[in-house]
Amino acid sequence: MKLHFAKKHLIAAAILLTQVTAVSPAMAEAMRCESVFTKGAVSPVARLQAVDKISYKDLIELDAQGFAFAKGSLKTAGKEMQFGFESEYTLNEVGPLTNFYGPAPEAGISKQAWLAMPVEKRMEWVFAKAKSIPFGAKDPVMVLLDKNPELSFLPQQLIKDDTGNVEIVVAPANRFETWLNQVRWINKNLGVGSMQAMISQPKESFFAPSGDIKEVTLKEDIGYFNFVHEADVLSRMAQGAEKFAADNSKEVMRPFLHPYLGPMVKFRHKKMVEAMTEVAHGKILNPEETAAIIKLEHSFKYIGSSSWRPDIAGTTRVSQEVRDAHKDEALLVDRVARSIYYAQKGRSPFVGMDKIKVLDTQSDFEKFTPEVQNLLKTIYPSKAPKKFEFDKAILVHETFRNFAYPLKSWRPTLQALDASGLSKTVSAAQEAYVAKLTQIAADHAQGQITTEQARALTQGALSQFAVESRLNETFVNFQSVLPKRYSEGHTGLMAPRRGLELRLASFKNQWKDNVQVIPGVTFKYRDGEQKTNTDRDVLMISTDGLSAAQVSKLEKDYLDMITIQAMTFPLKERASHTLVQVDGKVYNFGYNPIQYFSKFRTGDYAAASSRRLEPIVLLSRLEEVNMTKYIANIKDNKNAVLGRFRLEGDPRTHGKIDNNKSECGNNCTTWVTGAPIGKNGESLVWLLGGDRTVPWVQQNPGWLGSWMVGTASLERVPMVAYWTPKSIQNSLKEDFTDNTLNWDFNRK
Repeated sequence: MKLHFAKKHLIAAAILLTQVTAVSPAMAEAMRCESVFTKGAVSPVARLQAVDKISYKDLIELDAQGFAFAKGSLKTAGKEMQFGFESEYTLNEVGPLTNFYGPAPEAGISKQAWLAMPVEKRMEWVFAKAKSIPFGAKDPVMVLLDKNPELSFLPQQLIKDDTGNVEIVVAPANRFETWLNQVRWINKNLGVGSMQAMISQPKESFFAPSGDIKEVTLKEDIGYFNFVHEADVLSRMAQGAEKFAADNSKEVMRPFLHPYLGPMVKFRHKKMVEAMTEVAHGKILNPEETAAIIKLEHSFKYIGSSSWRPDIAGTTRVSQEVRDAHKDEALLVDRVARSIYYAQKGRSPFVGMDKIKVLDTQSDFEKFTPEVQNLLKTIYPSKAPKKFEFDKAILVHETFRNFAYPLKSWRPTLQALDASGLSKTVSAAQEAYVAKLTQIAADHAQGQITTEQARALTQGALSQFAVESRLNETFVNFQSVLPKRYSEGHTGLMAPRRGLELRLASFKNQWKDNVQVIPGVTFKYRDGEQKTNTDRDVLMISTDGLSAAQVSKLEKDYLDMITIQAMTFPLKERASHTLVQVDGKVYNFGYNPIQYFSKFRTGDYAAASSRRLEPIVLLSRLEEVNMTKYIANIKDNKNAVLGRFRLEGDPRTHGKIDNNKSECGNNCTTWVTGAPIGKNGESLVWLLGGDRTVPWVQQNPGWLGSWMVGTASLERVPMVAYWTPKSIQNSLKEDFTDNTLNWDFNRK
């Protein structure tokens, strides 16, 4: 709680008094306790710790026969995961291939004669043969000469693809180690081409049997691809930053210049989500839709990451394609192992990632000044072939637009990663990026740097954003802690989050006219230096038109479906007292009837008869048990656990379930914000991220409520219930303005 004007004068008087007389023990304690309320605002910081990047290959699980099975798959033949490989070689790289491949018999060159020719002559023959094959034709450039059974995995023919390169496509292997050995043999003996990999799993293990998809599963799947798309691009940028630091004359972000290897963009992402939703619900893609994914310029398969490929492996399997490894074998193996790992463990950690915003190549590019836009258009001219006349194909080839990637909205990403404390860092990195490009534009316009130098410098600035924003670090850290979270089991939050999503669907279905989820309502939190906006889903619950019996049933369903493995904080508008709901009971700690005589009260939860805002805080199974024990201990011996009551409240508590007395006294808020329910005794407010904010969030009902909806971890507080006596339609019209809820938290 902030220091009131009157308190300031009392302290000043006490200080003056100490100049002329000794300070009594009581006065000394009062002065000591007042000091806790005078702390200034603390700027939030993300809880980033240096962690080692994990090796997914070391984490995957193979059975005794070497098969990998996805979570939810039957462990029977035909249900194992499968792995494909292809490698693309330019005609200048085919030399090693000619040791195993050569002309078809009709060319009249024997195997012995072919191998006796110098490599240069063989390559000349391959050049001429490839040139003679019309575009799109599937005539073989070379055929396999070596009939060794151990090389039966190699394709019998090499075909020229649409880019004019020669491509090796290996049939799917059903064992990971088999696939890995094939990749290593090809790279060692045929040379390292531009590599891609394919991973497939049974459709029912990716979505659900018979198209019976759960909403939460679809969110997890979309969230997973959103996550890897961002993580892979940021990783490539961070690598570019290292190269740029070593030599700032080289272009370090060339994938961004490729129309098929850049970041995910809005029009492609929209198509991906639409297709994934339809396929998840049992739709079979028709030939035209499949062809669009394979060939069209705006296909969502075209990304410098791992793409979802519903056009491959028929109707019974779901595939992913690794597209960003290029010539890096270690990266290819890691990407494949990553796909295996999350198929085996499940994608629950990514359920909140479905709201990540991707690059809008039009509106985000417009955020640049005209001078910067002109620079990028000049040094990276569009190379769209003349055959393309429709807008999206042209946009694909305007790769200069990819340089707006740092300017996209990162707020949903930071919220999903529980890294909202990085918002200032990201904003500063965005400003620095724009400043760099502005300076480069000015220097280029004045002729102080060449176009080649401008290209190198703009790519360097782009790559540095991933490091300066700490976004790449955040994505790496998020992945690094997931194995621990999977192993935590009952101490983790994945199960309660998924359970909430599943039960929420049933709750909405049972109360269609009275319950609605309002997605992404913006809650603003302001506190000195800390300013955050959080988009949080609001579960609107209307009692309009319901009888008393129906309200009672609605209340019971809410408790049974929404508050399982969670605690809630029922807030009235301008609340002056903190109430806590746990397991259908409401608890509060207050004075009775004056400040120095306290009481811990217990009552039954009741549906709201007026407006009520109710943050829903998820707990792990262990935290739920600890909270139950903590409350039971308070009820048994309030004085031993909470100690004396103090209206202002002091968050400096002892941190034990059976002794959480405060230095200067608990109040209606500190008793619960300081609840030591974590695995290692962490307080509730610490679990929510409140150690990164001002102390009065832990002491004041209004500040706590405002902070929980406006800043607290989305993983912990994924949703806020909003009870209203109005109809849903009227409440949306009267209680919300510009996607924000009109609510006074009484932050005094």
